[in-house]
Amino acid sequence: MAAELEYRADGTANLFFAASGGTPWHREGIPLTAAQQFDFDGALDRLDYPLEKRHYFVPEDPDAEPDRRVYVQGQGAYYVWRPDTKRVLGPVGSAYEIVTNRQAFEVLKPLVEERVAALETGGVLRDGADAWLLVRWNLERFGPHARDVFARDGGLLPYATVMANHSGRRGVMLGHTAIRVVCANTLGAAETEAAGAGSAQWVTVSHKADARSKLVEAAETMFAGVVERFEVIARQYRLLMGARLTDEAFDRLVLDVVAPDPRFDPRFNPEAKLAEVVVERAMRKRAEVRRLWLEGKGHDGEPTAWYAYNGAAEALDHNRSLWPTRAGSWRTASLLDGELGRMKNRVLDNLVGYAVALAV
Repeated sequence: MAAELEYRADGTANLFFAASGGTPWHREGIPLTAAQQFDFDGALDRLDYPLEKRHYFVPEDPDAEPDRRVYVQGQGAYYVWRPDTKRVLGPVGSAYEIVTNRQAFEVLKPLVEERVAALETGGVLRDGADAWLLVRWNLERFGPHARDVFARDGGLLPYATVMANHSGRRGVMLGHTAIRVVCANTLGAAETEAAGAGSAQWVTVSHKADARSKLVEAAETMFAGVVERFEVIARQYRLLMGARLTDEAFDRLVLDVVAPDPRFDPRFNPEAKLAEVVVERAMRKRAEVRRLWLEGKGHDGEPTAWYAYNGAAEALDHNRSLWPTRAGSWRTASLLDGELGRMKNRVLDNLVGYAVALAV
């Protein structure tokens, strides 16, 4: 079955997608019209199903003959049961609290009902162990700055999503993502994003006591005032897009942060054994960030502060050979709140300050 999608009794994949956003690669699911993108209850009815937490039973005496064993409830051993399909979704502990798809996804309902957001995709995977609902922000409800900036470059505006899990593998995740989730692979990519450099845009609510109320609180924090927040972000983007950088300003505001020239460091010893190698490596870093500033993704030929920030971010996020850290979670931590994360924040602060000064 394509992309681990669940299939309904009528043979269709339990997936819907906004027709305006294009058909998914697997060509499965039900397209939504423009009007259906605001029919929250209709979409939710398709994704909802009952869940129960049940005891595992274990033999009281595991050494007894199989036909003489007496089974009792396991101590703290439970599983999530889907009664409509009679499937076990996964083992869980005694503290596990079920959050159904309806309960998880309803935190997005006010956004759709107020037409601040429109349904984009939603689906069920792995017999119901995973499900998601993803919405696209409705630019018509945004302010003039946000409409101008995000309409010009739609790739800047993330989706909002809630991703439920019922196998005990993880909690309920909600946040912002640039990934249009349509299958198991894209769901996995969004989960990876949430665990990595994009984690500041995500919250995970564990299936523990008061999980449902905590989910509502997390959604209010994550999504409340989103129109106003994106208007502020758009102003910042517009400032950076409109600020042309000189070579001197680029060197000072960007390169001296992410790839400082060691020859200007008073501690640098030009006679040291590896001095030449250190300088050569720094020059390679500076050349790469400069290249991304002038030739990076989506470049329109203008040497702006916006492209300068994107070039620095792309280099720090993806070029492991020039900006190495320890692999796996160590690199993730560095991108979040370690050295690499601090570099990106300094570059952004520098460029915004420069752009504001130009605009005065």
